[in-house]
Amino acid sequence: MSDVTSDPPQLTPTCETEVIALIKESYEQSRAIVVTGGGHFETYGYPLDSNLAKLSTVNLNQVIDYPSRDMTITVEAGMSIAALQHELAKEGQRLPIDVPCAETATVGGAIAANVFGSRGYQLGTWRDYLLGFSAVDGQGRLFKAGGRVVKNVAGYDLGKLMIGSHGTLAALTQMTLKVKPIPETGQFLYVGLKESEIETYLSSLVRTETIPVSVDLITPEMANLLSIDQSLELPIEFGLLIGFEGTPREVAWQLEKIQTEINTVGKPGVMFAIEEQFTDAVCKGLSETLSSWKSLSNEDQVKKLEKGHSDFRSSTYGNITFQASLKPSAIEKFVKTARTQGCVMQSLVQFGIVRGLLPDMNTAAQVIGSLREELKKFNGSLVVIQSGPQWDSTIDPFDYDSLMLTYMRKIKEKLDPRNILAPGKLFK
Repeated sequence: MSDVTSDPPQLTPTCETEVIALIKESYEQSRAIVVTGGGHFETYGYPLDSNLAKLSTVNLNQVIDYPSRDMTITVEAGMSIAALQHELAKEGQRLPIDVPCAETATVGGAIAANVFGSRGYQLGTWRDYLLGFSAVDGQGRLFKAGGRVVKNVAGYDLGKLMIGSHGTLAALTQMTLKVKPIPETGQFLYVGLKESEIETYLSSLVRTETIPVSVDLITPEMANLLSIDQSLELPIEFGLLIGFEGTPREVAWQLEKIQTEINTVGKPGVMFAIEEQFTDAVCKGLSETLSSWKSLSNEDQVKKLEKGHSDFRSSTYGNITFQASLKPSAIEKFVKTARTQGCVMQSLVQFGIVRGLLPDMNTAAQVIGSLREELKKFNGSLVVIQSGPQWDSTIDPFDYDSLMLTYMRKIKEKLDPRNILAPGKLFK
């Protein structure tokens, strides 16, 4: 065991065989470890013992197989998302999942954390792209599931079990992913709204003849942060960001069509297509802004807010972000309630997901409790998805029902009987 005043041991295997040996040794010694990638999602869940050894996968970063004509790729878990996208771009392909901090976030870490963005509703999430994988369980046993082809239905779909498991069941070492062609172009439509108009316009999108790849509702505070981070100069109001991808002709037709549809519902104060050159910035902002502001100190937030709208220059935010899941029809009511508590939010409308940044650590427990009570009206739930170092132990990051917790414990016992993989991260 390491002395409590020293840094925790860092285990950096360079191949799958070394991962097996290290976990097997930890199992035999009943020594807990934490599997990490880029480290961006470590604050999810209950706080872990800071002295636990960390097994980093960043040196497992090679392409194993890339038959581009089959539109699949097999890579090691420690490859960064940016490096993966770079390899795919050589063949005009991509993995259309928005992952924050793509330069350092790893493929294995993003799968284990189940990270996805707004475009996932139309283009898919990890559940749609993970075809097969190799992993090492809590006893040091290598196991595999799925395969390297798209049409593979053999055996149990264990991939779904790994997605979102946060390294508590096994250490991912390799994965095979389905990929897609890079679209010729992409563009966003911005629609400015009054608070009283949110429900009307959201309801109208259900009947659209277009096929948006994403629909995000942002609060004025979120518009301010997006404008600061990505130099977008968005109107500081409630807004819809509606994304389209395809050929230039397809995108142009859909932009024109949806504006006509919206104008038949009402007359938004502001509506315009954001220039194509800013498409990547909008995507990046939607996937990264909340987590990046969560990481800033109050002093750094104040400096950045000076560049934004004058109405929000005195505001600072806490270091806790949350994700609420609810019926899409209830988003408008929940967002209005959460905004009165000082939350900054974006809503992945098609998913029925609201992601937000809490206003202040001193009131975090009270705000989360209040929001959970509000969500009960809609059979919704709320989890804390990222927290800072000043964790309030009175806040439960999860909102499990008893049956779910029972199943989670049973699965954990099967794959990690001595509870050595991130013990206590997802449940006590």
